[in-house]
Amino acid sequence: MKKAVVFSFLTILLIIFVIFAGIPFLVRMVTFLGEIQSSTKIVEKQDTNPPLPPKLRPLSETTNVNKISLQGFAEPGATVKIFINQTLEKEIIAEADGSFSTEITNLSPGKNRIKTKALDQAGNESKYSGVIIINYDTSPPELEIESPENGTSFSGEEKEIEITGSTEPEVTLKINSRLIILDSDGHFSHSLNLEEGENKILIIAEDPAGNKTEKEITLSYSP
Repeated sequence: MKKAVVFSFLTILLIIFVIFAGIPFLVRMVTFLGEIQSSTKIVEKQDTNPPLPPKLRPLSETTNVNKISLQGFAEPGATVKIFINQTLEKEIIAEADGSFSTEITNLSPGKNRIKTKALDQAGNESKYSGVIIINYDTSPPELEIESPENGTSFSGEEKEIEITGSTEPEVTLKINSRLIILDSDGHFSHSLNLEEGENKILIIAEDPAGNKTEKEITLSYSP
């Protein structure tokens, strides 16, 4: 009988211990394990670093065509913003290797300042790229033949003549396919031997944009 009473008393003590000591211990253990698990997870940080500015491939400084191919490199997958004279003209997505290419067809007469920015997938925007300046020019260069006049006839010792005139300083000038040197003001002078009979002389001035002005004079010579 005494053993039963003692056993019951010990059982009650064990239950009281489990209630007041065991359950809080289990709670603390579960909390501790949860903290360990959460600490092993990778914390994702938001990307706040702006991408590098796009790099543009060089282009011809002048053109007479309102259509150019713009190429370059930026951060892969970034949105490339293209500005012409401070106005946003187009947005394109860089390829997986960072390359991008597009056509620009909205050039204004005169100088066009082209620059770009990159916007990455996290919304970070780069600084401007370097500026490319393209001069859109469709006006043919001026060309004046000062002497001799078209239709002039020469004879005897006048076989060697001097062709003189003026054009714009930066043009390429050819007389009968021969390159002629201009002075700093665009004036030129070229000696030419006439053949007996009719001599056709073609003068072509071509500016850096590819615009041309052609003039032809016909001279006659008799010994």
